[in-house]
Amino acid sequence: MRRSLGHRLQAVLEAADRIDPRAVALHRLAPELRLRYDAWLRECEQAWRNAERQYGGRAEAFEASVDDRFNTPNMPRAVAKALRVADPPVLTDDMSEAECAEVYRAYAEW
Repeated sequence: MRRSLGHRLQAVLEAADRIDPRAVALHRLAPELRLRYDAWLRECEQAWRNAERQYGGRAEAFEASVDDRFNTPNMPRAVAKALRVADPPVLTDDMSEAECAEVYRAYAEW
């Protein structure tokens, strides 16, 4: 039995959705949202390059981001909503290490 190309492509997208739902959501973004996503991604990449120069390397830039001395731009709200990206967790000084780890784990699971 022969299947149409459209049917085969749909099966591929369904399989991809099970493997990497974020990639499929990104693929399905409306063109104007994809342009905004791409611009945001370029801004983030530039911010990381600047931080690597400022702090002396990739590891040092990452440490600066963890210490809240350096932040990347926020994803545009419309793009985050379309991709179903949750707001980043807020960690406070009065939280235990276990609480911080749990908040981050829940956020990173998506």
